[in-house]
Amino acid sequence: MMLGPMGNLVMVGPQEFVVYRRVVPRQFYINLPYDGFVGLGLPLPANIDAVGAVPIWMTLMNQGLLRINLFSLYLRNYYFHGNDGGSLIFGGVSQEHYEGHHQYFDLVDNSNQWKIHMYSVSVAGHLAQYCDKVLIDSGCEYIYGPPHIIYRINRQILGREVPLYGPTILTHDEAVGILDWPHVSFNFIEGDEDASLTIPPENYVIADADGRYISAFRPLVFQPGDEAYFVLGLPWLRRYHTVFDFGQERIGFALAKLQVSCTRFIVRMRQLPLLLLICGVEAERQPS
Repeated sequence: MMLGPMGNLVMVGPQEFVVYRRVVPRQFYINLPYDGFVGLGLPLPANIDAVGAVPIWMTLMNQGLLRINLFSLYLRNYYFHGNDGGSLIFGGVSQEHYEGHHQYFDLVDNSNQWKIHMYSVSVAGHLAQYCDKVLIDSGCEYIYGPPHIIYRINRQILGREVPLYGPTILTHDEAVGILDWPHVSFNFIEGDEDASLTIPPENYVIADADGRYISAFRPLVFQPGDEAYFVLGLPWLRRYHTVFDFGQERIGFALAKLQVSCTRFIVRMRQLPLLLLICGVEAERQPS
């Protein structure tokens, strides 16, 4: 497989891909048009042994093609209309994509997912509910959580009754005034201290396929006995530039810049240009 960043081509492979014919849980993707999965998750060892499902970042790492064993993701804001898109960078981080510095959070032990510890969720400083863990998922269109917590969040935001299940749809008057809505804070555990990151209404209010404005906070029903958790998808990732550090088993967040100038787009997902880069080692390598 050949990937062209800015200049020299890089030979990657052999790289095997798995075709998904059924995705579970389906509610993550039911309203999300997509071209396919790049494969950015943390694979279960059993899956690697059974079907050879090695993600592309693991192939790059195993072949020594990365300067640093991580990848970073930048997505443009929903309301920015222009030619600039997002970028997925393997082996590096671009300072053009974020402001300030990253806050890093260790992965949950033995989770085999991009899952970190969380303490609580609050709306405008008012506690909505405690919750122990959160999954960071670039393949998820919304922000999912246990129904009773999502219900409290949407009710505190709107100040009215909202459905326990299904989407919370905004009225015309509510959609007009979203910039006056409160921020929602996710309180993570960083070592022995808590760290709070917020998401504003311009990120958690989105338009659906029918042109309606809805809350990005959606309920996710868990089976009896399963541990409940949150899922932070695209609304969160547009707000925060995210570093998936598989070398040190941690995730980093920094406030994403509203727009960047990208001169070359070589991968397209949906209608959003996505720049795919590989930050490789300097030594020249000959393909085998």
